[in-house]
Amino acid sequence: MRSSALLLVLAALPAACIAPSVVGSEGRAVQSTPQARDWRPARAEDLDGLFESTAIEGEAAVALWRIHYHFALEPGVPGGSYSGAALVLGGPTPQFQTLSGVWRLNEGALELDGAAAAQASVAGELLRLENEGGTVLLRRAAIQ
Repeated sequence: MRSSALLLVLAALPAACIAPSVVGSEGRAVQSTPQARDWRPARAEDLDGLFESTAIEGEAAVALWRIHYHFALEPGVPGGSYSGAALVLGGPTPQFQTLSGVWRLNEGALELDGAAAAQASVAGELLRLENEGGTVLLRRAAIQ
């Protein structure tokens, strides 16, 4: 008896509290177009600090999961010292690989330990490193 009373109460309620609506496909679609940025060649002072990867594309993405770089600028020199760590995929478990050395920037071309590494561009707090192996997008991070 109780269940039939409950059924009557439920039947008397409107079908929904909010009228149904259909959202157009443009309202449902994920925006895949990256935000346009004004990239310019990096200067040495742009690299001073800590950076963490936000995107890795190209061949590099097959093996690299995450990258962190810290660049320290030496006064009067277009470069300084650096330390980096990458979480590398490829074995049974991901492993961190680290490296440290000296860096130099020459007209947007980043050199690590005297060897050409990548073209460096900046847009605000973002750093883009590009070479034949792919592109890494990094953002400036706060040291806490």
